[in-house]
Amino acid sequence: MKQALDLPAIGRRIRLLRKSADLTQAEVAERCGMSISFIGHLERGSRVPSLETMLRIATLLNVSLDSLIHGMDLQVLPLGSGDIMLKTRILNNIVRVLDRYSGDWAKAREDQNEE
Repeated sequence: MKQALDLPAIGRRIRLLRKSADLTQAEVAERCGMSISFIGHLERGSRVPSLETMLRIATLLNVSLDSLIHGMDLQVLPLGSGDIMLKTRILNNIVRVLDRYSGDWAKAREDQNEE
């Protein structure tokens, strides 16, 4: 099943996250290596960003790529849903977090065992 990107919704999320981070379009553009006008186009949903562009913006705004694209937040997902795609996204987010921090957890456990 092919799912189209909702560019206006992604743009609204970028704008909301940018403003909540107290950043201007110029600051986002500079930090992400883009033009101010391109950031404006993204926020209006009038340009299709590349995956690399989305990743740069998500990293700057401290959100997951999935959250930026789909507006998902693990704390607000309806866990009782029967939607297999939703459950897959939840599991992928959990695996991503575990992969990212597994080394830190293992080291903390070793440090704790040494005490």
